[in-house]
Amino acid sequence: LRGGWEERVLQGHGSAVTAAALGPIGQRVLTATRDRKMVLWDWDRGEAIADGEGPAVVLALAFLGNDRTAVTADLDNAVRLWDLQTWACSLQLAGHDARVQALAVDPLGHCVLTASADQTARVWDPSTGACRHVLRGHLGSVQAAAVAPDARFGVTGGDDGSVIVWDLEGGHSFGELGGHVAAVEHLDWSTDGRFVLSAARDGAVRLWEVRSGRCVRTISDDVADPVRVALSPDGRCALIGESSGRLGVWNVRERRCLQVLEGHTGAVSVAAFTRSGRRAVSAGADGSVRLWYLDWEPQIRPFAQWDESARPHLEMFLSQHTPREVRGSPPPEWNERDFRRLLSDLRHRGLGWLRPDGVRERLQEYAAGWSGMPRPAPRAAAGGPLAQRGTPHSRQRWRTLRRQVLLVLPIVVGLLIGGSFLLSRQQLRLDGRHV
Repeated sequence: LRGGWEERVLQGHGSAVTAAALGPIGQRVLTATRDRKMVLWDWDRGEAIADGEGPAVVLALAFLGNDRTAVTADLDNAVRLWDLQTWACSLQLAGHDARVQALAVDPLGHCVLTASADQTARVWDPSTGACRHVLRGHLGSVQAAAVAPDARFGVTGGDDGSVIVWDLEGGHSFGELGGHVAAVEHLDWSTDGRFVLSAARDGAVRLWEVRSGRCVRTISDDVADPVRVALSPDGRCALIGESSGRLGVWNVRERRCLQVLEGHTGAVSVAAFTRSGRRAVSAGADGSVRLWYLDWEPQIRPFAQWDESARPHLEMFLSQHTPREVRGSPPPEWNERDFRRLLSDLRHRGLGWLRPDGVRERLQEYAAGWSGMPRPAPRAAAGGPLAQRGTPHSRQRWRTLRRQVLLVLPIVVGLLIGGSFLLSRQQLRLDGRHV
């Protein structure tokens, strides 16, 4: 990263920004504020295109596969779909018994995953409003959610520090990513579907390899209280927003902060990259929405027919274009427009030096033997953290015991230190009398 600077500030919000989202193409920004207003912005002009008002404060929102429809999680426990041209609520998803803390949508808008304070997450069909699955496994409020790019897998984070990986089609859990010891605030899934980035109140940002369940990177130095994270399109860098208003661009592999984007004076509530990775958007409790330009050092490489680093991206493309309504293992279906978009995505992910004919040849080869994306392993290698802990009841007992130990441990340490201090003072008195 050669540099990053503030490109524009979206002015006109009358109160704190509670949620914001980038449109699929990156030319639209949708914001929501504490006074129940929603505003649709044109990124390039920095002007409001349209605005509306909802029945309750919006806590989370996302575009639903296009620039015309959005989904919001509101303070009144409801999840609503909005037509952004008429600002009419087209559908309401009802079912949660408490506040919906977060929501996530896949890039194509196939499903909506919501996380609630009622200790459940729900998988919704946005075309009908039907609840496909109720996901139970967290012991407390569910704080965060993310959906894989192909909408087949999801991940949720709870205030008990747990991160659970889900099969969104079958409605069951693959297991837990164990490592955080405090509330998980935010989650983000990589564009190739291989990694999940998590931020928690224990001061750590962790990068997980979903298939094995291993934590491959932990960023804790020089991070005070991370509350928002976002992976770049190529997966090499991340935005990390903190409760102090600090927003940093990090090299995840090297655990190094490349630059601090200064401007926010309140907690960062939104952080996201555009599809190209050359721009970013952030919002904060200070009521500002800031657009950033990121100047990346170009990497010049000779053209090549193929490179194995592109394989996960092609597999994700095939999974996204495999029909869902057909039982069994139907072959993937795509057209020339889809293929051109794949080439564009590869350019944004640092693979623009691959020749189109080489990509097409490998894509057809993979499609001929396609049987679906590999599922996360029920047990991680070498006893990794994704290993299932027996029955749901045994897992719950284990997590309850872990939480109780973490609560009692500081008290025990305090008593030991206090007792040692009293014994030292008593010994000094005895020594004084002896003299």
